[in-house]
Amino acid sequence: SIDDKENWELHAVGRLMRTAPADSQQINLTALRERLTDHLDHAMYYRDMADSGYQFGPNFKQLQNVWRVPGEALAEIRVPQDIASDQSRYRFHPAVLDACLHLFRALDPALSVEDFLLPQSVRSVCIRSDKLPPHLWAHGRLVRNDRRGMVSDISVYDDDGRMLAQILGCCLE
Repeated sequence: SIDDKENWELHAVGRLMRTAPADSQQINLTALRERLTDHLDHAMYYRDMADSGYQFGPNFKQLQNVWRVPGEALAEIRVPQDIASDQSRYRFHPAVLDACLHLFRALDPALSVEDFLLPQSVRSVCIRSDKLPPHLWAHGRLVRNDRRGMVSDISVYDDDGRMLAQILGCCLE
């Protein structure tokens, strides 16, 4: 942000790179969901988030269902119409990216209402699609969980299980 030309406050740094197209990885979402035995619906998941102090408006409560086991989770994401109508301006709409990051809370069922974590950094984001559909699946795996925070990798898929994006090294503290 900037107050005037002299006072910049740096919030993030990044580097954009164009890479060669890769074959899209595909997973079987049904088999994955069956393996993740603990299920939370939309109301349960966001009630837990609210109890922990997170406050999201309706356009930011996109996770509809979450299936999990410790260290791994799958979320069904439905993009609200207000966001979907604006999505053509983005390769990865910021509100949809934020919804994918909400998955972190499911990765560790031992988190209590006292545990309030916020995203601190992301190692890389790889977008494999020009446009994301309004119905997505986010699959997260816990990479590290210690006193310094949590690190996870999240892959985003369409309904056919084709990988659309990856958010790697998402660190929350």
